[in-house]
Amino acid sequence: MRKHVGWVVSFFALILILSSPISTKANSLISVNITQNGLSSKNTINLTIYGDYIVSADQRELSGNYQVKIVNGDLYLYTDNGHLIKNYGSTFSIYPTVYGTKHYLSLNGYSYLGEMSFTESGGVIKPRNTLTIEDYLKGVVPKEMSALKPMEALKAQAVAARTYVTGYLNNTNINDTISYQVYGGYAWHENSTKAVEDTKGIIITHNGSSIKQNAFFYSSNGGMMLTNQNSWGTNALAYFNFGKDDYDLTSSNPYKDWNYNVYKSQIGLAGRDMKNPAGWWDTVTEKDLAFMNKVKSFLQSSDRYKYGDAPYVPSEYEMKITTVKDISFTTNLTSRTEVLTGELTVQYILKRRSNNTFVMDENGNLKIHELSFRDRSYDIRSLVGSSKMKSPYIKSVNKSRSDYFIVNGGGFGHGIGMSQYGAYKMAETKSYAEILAYYFPGTRLYYDSSLVYVPPVKMQSVSPDVLSPQSINKTINITATATGGSELLYSFHMFDGNEWTTVKEYSVDNTFSWTPTKPGNYKFSVHVKDRFSSKTYDSYGTLEYSIQGEPVKLNHVTLSKTSPQDVGTAVTFTADASGGVNRLYKFWIFDGQEWKVLSEYSTDNQATWTPTEAGDYRFSVHVKDSLSTNEYDDYAGFEFTAVQPPDITSLKADRPSPQAVGNTVTITAKGVGVQEALYRFYQYDGKEWTVLKDYGPENTIQWSPRAGGTYRISVHMKDSQSTKDYDTYKWFDYNFYVAPVKVSSLQASLPSPQPSGKTITLTANASGGTEKLYKFHAYDGKAWKVLRDYQASNQYAWTPIPGNYKLVVHVKDKNSTKAYDAYTSADYQVSDSPVQMEALNTSYASPQTAGTPVRITAQAIGGTDRRYAFHVYDGSAWTELQSYSSDNEYTWIPSKPGSYKFSVHVKDAKSTKRYDDYGTFEYQVLEGVKMVSVETDKASPQAANTTINVTATGKGGTERLYAFHVYDGKEWKLVQGYSANNQYSWKPTAAGNYKFSIHVKDKNSTRTYDDYGVLLYEVK
Repeated sequence: MRKHVGWVVSFFALILILSSPISTKANSLISVNITQNGLSSKNTINLTIYGDYIVSADQRELSGNYQVKIVNGDLYLYTDNGHLIKNYGSTFSIYPTVYGTKHYLSLNGYSYLGEMSFTESGGVIKPRNTLTIEDYLKGVVPKEMSALKPMEALKAQAVAARTYVTGYLNNTNINDTISYQVYGGYAWHENSTKAVEDTKGIIITHNGSSIKQNAFFYSSNGGMMLTNQNSWGTNALAYFNFGKDDYDLTSSNPYKDWNYNVYKSQIGLAGRDMKNPAGWWDTVTEKDLAFMNKVKSFLQSSDRYKYGDAPYVPSEYEMKITTVKDISFTTNLTSRTEVLTGELTVQYILKRRSNNTFVMDENGNLKIHELSFRDRSYDIRSLVGSSKMKSPYIKSVNKSRSDYFIVNGGGFGHGIGMSQYGAYKMAETKSYAEILAYYFPGTRLYYDSSLVYVPPVKMQSVSPDVLSPQSINKTINITATATGGSELLYSFHMFDGNEWTTVKEYSVDNTFSWTPTKPGNYKFSVHVKDRFSSKTYDSYGTLEYSIQGEPVKLNHVTLSKTSPQDVGTAVTFTADASGGVNRLYKFWIFDGQEWKVLSEYSTDNQATWTPTEAGDYRFSVHVKDSLSTNEYDDYAGFEFTAVQPPDITSLKADRPSPQAVGNTVTITAKGVGVQEALYRFYQYDGKEWTVLKDYGPENTIQWSPRAGGTYRISVHMKDSQSTKDYDTYKWFDYNFYVAPVKVSSLQASLPSPQPSGKTITLTANASGGTEKLYKFHAYDGKAWKVLRDYQASNQYAWTPIPGNYKLVVHVKDKNSTKAYDAYTSADYQVSDSPVQMEALNTSYASPQTAGTPVRITAQAIGGTDRRYAFHVYDGSAWTELQSYSSDNEYTWIPSKPGSYKFSVHVKDAKSTKRYDDYGTFEYQVLEGVKMVSVETDKASPQAANTTINVTATGKGGTERLYAFHVYDGKEWKLVQGYSANNQYSWKPTAAGNYKFSIHVKDKNSTRTYDDYGVLLYEVK
């Protein structure tokens, strides 16, 4: 890692790879706060599961796409289409069903292995990834060193990164940034992955302890390896190399030499009014502004440093640096304990912040101050900026130029520990162990098993090579399969029904060969443990196994009744078997479509069956020993026939009794036991039996008696070939009652009030009775008037004059002798509104041909007695077609084509105005239909049986229709009625002189024809 964190003081002499004597499995896992790519600042994270994961809180299985959202301070889990799965509160975690690369997840497209927890904090989601250290390093190494670099360099990087991890194993603040080590999740590269796997568990140690965060590395040292004391001033640790680094120098290193410039004059004062600096103070800044700002902050800090008190400029002054008089660094480093330092001399000017006054000299000019300070080169690097001053190693300072200093240095980084460019060069001929020995002299490489995840021992299965049961004296191999651990040992134990016996002590052999000599039920327990385990066993598995004597045999099956038997007759089957230890019996039945279990395996050797349907059945009886794992050890089969006697199994009404007279009840009978059923329905009303429907295949009737009472319905059924009056029958009783007539409402088609002249449909809604009659009344405030006497219709069309009305409807049953059985009323208001024309309609839409009668209808409302007058304009003058009358229709027959305009006036009979309202419309009249020609495709005369096409051509009208007539010398015949077809195919069969008359008319014409044409034709 490139950051200085802390120091472990210890010394080493040799590099060896040794085994750690203590293995602590808890150290093999690491938890990392995920912060990169904005993942710690989101309130919604897209979660994709590859493979299978489980939610720890409720053991819910996850696979596919999801979203984690913060809602009202809690974490909600949704499907990718927005369906809520569950509110998990402030935190929850998920883990793979099996740890490894087949099961992983991605957050907003970034992949991670292992467990992931989500915690709400400050309105954002904080993900935390827990996985094995080795897999963590596979995500770290390619981020800290290019995976395309030499393999031995990658291995050295892997060991350094693993060593660094040991310094923060129990730190709960670990994140995926440079603050610890850059971690890229499951973004592995095969090269870096191999480097991690090839160095699994290996760390750098000194005096038996990991050097932890002191396993420093950096990009380049510029040819000079530094100790921690050279760079940071802390006591030098022995395992940091010091001196010239030829490997770094001879590598393809872009950082061997670099330089940066520092301007001597930062703010030019020549020509400026030094007595009145307020005029230019705010307009000037230093040339090396970023560098000088950090220098000023440093000089105005109240801290003191270990290399002597830093010169101090009180923070009450605003400071501007005008000149860098000198800059120098340690350039001839000869000792591993010497601290690299630098010194800077600057001139500056001051302004008091409190009152904006300036510090002046005795002559009244702006005073120029001067100071020098020295500090570690590493700290001066932070002032200059690490992108410019790339390391604390300065080779020289060129002061010869008048305008700026040139600082020359080498390397990139703090220079302590391993140079990555040096490692690249060494990897050409050296191993990773030699690389680390070079940069960390006196250290050893240890294999720390506590860092390597060893899965817990788990028994997966205990299985025999042949399935139970088996016979005595047969050899059976029992094999245990377990996972986990480092080296597994197995022991086998057997229970014979009386006691447990160890049949095989712990060994690496996971198979036990067993040859039983007596029948029985046996149980095996196989223990497994890691060879380093101190427990009796780490896991175990069991197996039950049966050994049989003589095989089971089914001798015969006996039946309590012989086949066939009627449906409903119980039949008992008894199986007789021998052999085995404890016999079990299972009975099956096949009904012609599928096999069904009649009786599951039990010690009962009998089964009783009662057929419910006629048919041919097959039975199978299975028998096996209770120790057997076979589906059966033996079986026997037989057949049986069940016959169905005639029977009406169901006689039902679709409505429950009682019902009101007038309702219709559907009665359905269902019978069995005949090939072709015939049904006859009777009704008994308390006096006599009546046939409702005689024998027929229909098993349903619609029944609606006219009178109330208790009825008995009886149905006879017989086969169509039966000679009996009936084969079987069934009956039930049913009640009908007469419901009283009730009126529920009297409704108007238009709500009150309405203007006069409108037709209002009155509707009465009533129930009860057998056949209801309705009578409508109206009271206008003066007298009652019968609008309509009793009729079966419950509606009346009413066109009232203005007034306030009370409407009453009387309802009674047609057999009632009362004036009415029920009634209801409603109030209605009709206003005396002005006459208004609502619509003008024509019987035929425009255009039409001359001579077509067109009925014009005016629709108006209002007034009490409306009068209508009809006028037409033919393009030259208006003509009154019909003067004022109560007739709102006029039939107009245009005599010639043209464009016409109609105006219809309407007024009340009492009105003195010319009209109260009017309506207009325009109408187009076309030229009347005319026959132009009648022609044939073959000239007269022609021989008999010749097909002749007769074609009529007309003109005018909107859509012409043609009818063909022929006269044979005796009578006229219509050979083709009116249609749009203007052609007739004629095939005369006899010689003679014929006459054709072809009629033509418009489709809307009411005349027999509008015009016609004649054709004479001779047939020989």
